[in-house]
Amino acid sequence: MEETVTGVTPGRARLCVALLVLMGFALGCSEFIVIGIESNLAKEMGVSLATAGQLISLFALPYAVMTPVLALATGRFRRYSVMLVYLVLFCLGNALSAFAPSFGVLLAARVLWGRSPERCWRLA
Repeated sequence: MEETVTGVTPGRARLCVALLVLMGFALGCSEFIVIGIESNLAKEMGVSLATAGQLISLFALPYAVMTPVLALATGRFRRYSVMLVYLVLFCLGNALSAFAPSFGVLLAARVLWGRSPERCWRLA
């Protein structure tokens, strides 16, 4: 097997790059999918369109505020471990969003995982 200077085989390097691309696609889709289905969500959850718009605003707020805070707080840990924690939070938040029985639960799930996408990008 051929190894590079870092000790990673070319096949493993390609796999890592493919996984990072897949992660980026998943993060991007989950951030912006709400915009396209906002009116449907409002109708299904029985809230106004303006209230459903909070799903976008209250996702962006922790996203913007917590990114530098979390960068400072997690800077001393291994990047792989921190990314793994953020990806687990991302998966839990998306699962909670998918099965949310009410608008409040959906909003809480969006706020919860609004903390993880930007930090995952910075670590990658």
